[in-house]
Amino acid sequence: MFDPEPSKEKIFTMFDHSDKITFDAAIITAAKGTNMQKMAEGIKGRKPYQDMGIVLGNNPEEVPMAIVGLLLEKVRKTGSFQAVPNSQKRRAMRQAHNKMDRKP
Repeated sequence: MFDPEPSKEKIFTMFDHSDKITFDAAIITAAKGTNMQKMAEGIKGRKPYQDMGIVLGNNPEEVPMAIVGLLLEKVRKTGSFQAVPNSQKRRAMRQAHNKMDRKP
């Protein structure tokens, strides 16, 4: 990972625009303590379920189910199973996207 600070900044911009957004990282490598892992561990959301979930593994076949497990944990932590309309989600993401520095 070559740009941890700009990545964190963009993630926190997303948190500012939606309290339902979460991020997870799947790191497929045999090495532990990579820059990506350190960056992911450093992201603490504004709500308990927004802390970045991390899946470490060297088998790409197992990672998708591990990510699903992280998502299920986060859904349980929210305590809410209320659906949010797509239009509301799109509006929040558009506002966050407009706040980020975009390259031409």
